Amino acid sequence: MALDIHFSPLCETDFPTLHRWFNEPHVQTLYSLRNWTLTEVEKKLSPYVMQTVSVRGFVVFSESTPIAYCQYCPIIDYPWPNQDFPDEIIERAAGLDLLMGEVDYIGKGFGQQIVETFLQQIIWPSYDYCLVDPDSRNTRSLRLFRKCGFTLHKVIETTDTLGIPATLQLMIKEKIHQQI
Repeated sequence: MALDIHFSPLCETDFPTLHRWFNEPHVQTLYSLRNWTLTEVEKKLSPYVMQTVSVRGFVVFSESTPIAYCQYCPIIDYPWPNQDFPDEIIERAAGLDLLMGEVDYIGKGFGQQIVETFLQQIIWPSYDYCLVDPDSRNTRSLRLFRKCGFTLHKVIETTDTLGIPATLQLMIKEKIHQQI
C-alpha cells in the first residue's frame, strides 16, 4: 500500500514532534543516540530553519500525519573524512538522512517510497549524486538504501556525536538522466 506523502520544510512548530522522535527508543539506537531536551532539539534544528547553515530539513507527512524527517546538505559543505570522491562528485552531491519517527510506519516499505519521492522532488532537481552513511549495525537502513539503488562506496571508521567509535557504510546513487 502506497502512502499519500508530501514534504514540508522544517519550521519551529515541528520542534516538539522532532523532540518526541529524538527520544523514541528506535531513533536513539542509531540516530539521536541519547535523551534530548526540547531546548537541545531547538538549538540543533534552528539553524536549519533560519538557513544559517546549508542543511535543509523536511517533515514527511502521510496526508496530515507527520511520520518521518528527512534532511539533506551539499557534500561540499559536510565532507566525510577520507571519503575519496573526485571533485566532480563532491561538487554535485547531496547527503541525505532519513529518520522514521512514527514506529507504526517502520518495516512496512514506506521508507523506500519516502526516499524515492524525496530524491525525485528535492534532490534530483539540484544534484546529480546522493550519498547516505548508515551505521553498519543499522540493517534496516542498509537494506532500504540498497532497495533504492544506492551502492557501497566505502566503509568509514569514525566516531559518532558522543565520541564513540562507529563504522559507517558510505553509499552513493547517481541520478539517471533521461535521454531525449
